[in-house]
Amino acid sequence: MSYGYYSPEIYGGSLHSCHGQLYSLRFLSSRFGVAAFAFDSVSGFLIHTAALGLHFFQSGYAGVNELREAVSFYNWLMVAVYLLIQLKYRLTVLGAIIAPLAFLMTLAGFAFGESSGELPPGLRTYWLPLHVTLAFLGNAVFALAFGVSLIYLLQERQLKHKRMSALMKRFPSLEALDRLNYILLVWGFPLMTLGILTGSMWAGIHWSNYWS
Repeated sequence: MSYGYYSPEIYGGSLHSCHGQLYSLRFLSSRFGVAAFAFDSVSGFLIHTAALGLHFFQSGYAGVNELREAVSFYNWLMVAVYLLIQLKYRLTVLGAIIAPLAFLMTLAGFAFGESSGELPPGLRTYWLPLHVTLAFLGNAVFALAFGVSLIYLLQERQLKHKRMSALMKRFPSLEALDRLNYILLVWGFPLMTLGILTGSMWAGIHWSNYWS
């Protein structure tokens, strides 16, 4: 079944992911909550991945041109980076920041974004997904760095006041958070730079102006 230029499965997957994660945030202080949150994150990510893939095969191009599609793709990248961090650092609480952020961005894209028929000829090139993916990936990494920084400041404040809740005891050490934030920034800047450079090269090749 074809839905034309914009496939609603994208937002079905994205909203499912965000809703499931937000629902399980209440239980993060328990082992059940951590397991439920991880399950919601992975299952929502897989559904979102399938929705993006379906849109690609239906339309023949990556869904990154319109606001709705771009926001959905950005949220998918952000959750993907979060899951990679979760594999190594077990920083489930980071999802308490990423899930609401992704949810609000998805709602904003759904409320204010508009679809516009076919992809313009100037955007029918491999430069579009390459440029957008690199730029969005850099932004997604920065979003994760922002979340890690908030956790660091929260934990530092709690330690200074000698108040540690059950949830706070699940946080990594300040040293581990600082190291993770450094790694994210080290990756974020090159990715963002490559996103800018590919956009400039694309503009130079197609419009003879590197900063059009």
